[in-house]
Amino acid sequence: MDADLPFLGEEGLMTRDQAVERVCNVLENGLSYFEAQRLIGLFSITPEELAEAGISYEEIRALERLAMFF
Repeated sequence: MDADLPFLGEEGLMTRDQAVERVCNVLENGLSYFEAQRLIGLFSITPEELAEAGISYEEIRALERLAMFF
């Protein structure tokens, strides 16, 4: 595992909280929706978790339309 990848933690592992934080960062800065989608799927992140982390209702609805949540 390559610890230099931007979405991995210091030990090369990512916690659920770090994943939610990274998804928020990706969405707020208009970065790769693909990365957000992978993390949402991998950690089964819910829309409620993203709302609690500060993602707007509109952004969450857009993600739901893109079928990012299962």
